[in-house]
Amino acid sequence: MEIDVTIANDATLLDGTVRIQSKVGWSGSFTSIGTDESITGINTSQTVTLASTALSGFSDGDTLYFRG
Repeated sequence: MEIDVTIANDATLLDGTVRIQSKVGWSGSFTSIGTDESITGINTSQTVTLASTALSGFSDGDTLYFRG
């Protein structure tokens, strides 16, 4: 799975990291998935690739929410 994360035009973000989090359903709690990805540029989008094994605890028909 690939998730595009918008990186703001803020020089303090350069060399930082992006961490993707997900939750199952509207009322669930966000949990970190995958590994941190280095921020290599600002004012751009960065694609974070997650292995399907990074996601667990959901069933067919569940709605997953992501944030980065």
